[in-house]
Amino acid sequence: MIAPERRRSGPAPSSIVAAAVVLGAVALIAAAVLAGSTPDDEEFRFAVLSAWLRVHALASGDGGHWTPLLGFGLPQPFSPNFSWHPLALLLLVMTPVAWARLLVMTHTVIGAAGMWRLTKTLHLRRLTRAVCAATFLLASPAQNYVLVEIGRAHV
Repeated sequence: MIAPERRRSGPAPSSIVAAAVVLGAVALIAAAVLAGSTPDDEEFRFAVLSAWLRVHALASGDGGHWTPLLGFGLPQPFSPNFSWHPLALLLLVMTPVAWARLLVMTHTVIGAAGMWRLTKTLHLRRLTRAVCAATFLLASPAQNYVLVEIGRAHV
């Protein structure tokens, strides 16, 4: 007589380890971003300021192609800018610093999810996918992007 197969209830141990690896890497990145990191002056002077001015101008019914708020007036938008970014409207209710942190975290999580999806398409095991996503998050270019320079957030 053949014994019936026993099925486990709940997630497999490899799934739990995989989730722990990815969530640990995300937590490290989030802690660094939310606790504060070296700001990229260029982005705050140009891209974030330009987006803030543009969003507030549009909210008040102005086209936002000229701002009298700086000097004797300047054409808008500056280059580069986040005016067309899907999260730009949140600048109406968030401070620029909080918005920039949200922007960086959103892009970082989307990048990690993309790495997970890519490795899933390649039919890799869960633990291997988790290591690939964590490596993506903790690699030098990602660390530079998250902690020092948000310049590539709008590319």
